[in-house]
Amino acid sequence: MTSSAPVLAPADRQTGRAWTSTGCAVRCSNPSGDIARYQSYDWEKGRPGPWVSLDGVKVVIVEGLGLFQDGLSEAFDLRVWIDVDLESATQMGMWRDEHVFDNPQVELWEQVWLPNDADFLAKHRPDLAADVLYSPAPLPLPPNTE
Repeated sequence: MTSSAPVLAPADRQTGRAWTSTGCAVRCSNPSGDIARYQSYDWEKGRPGPWVSLDGVKVVIVEGLGLFQDGLSEAFDLRVWIDVDLESATQMGMWRDEHVFDNPQVELWEQVWLPNDADFLAKHRPDLAADVLYSPAPLPLPPNTE
């Protein structure tokens, strides 16, 4: 895999497919032969941002839990699931939002995202749908998470 591969987050949009659960649209292959592109998301303005061309890009990495759902998961050439327990993943996400983005969203994490993610994991079982399952050693939690 190349280190220059773009990484699209769930809030970025690519032309060709759409799904509303996270606002992400993804197609890793472009059978029409047109130049693939995606629409970024402007977090500051809270709306879609500029289109970004993937002309000449051979590998696109798309991250996001919601990608492992019927009708979308099949669109990918390779599905990798990094198997981290939900509690640790939530704690790391909360730490990142507070310390990296200066945007603590504790209520959203605890009352919306954690229950939604737990439901999604139980329903869609991304660990079973993945082509590659990576189970890292227990990750050290960031400071101030206990």
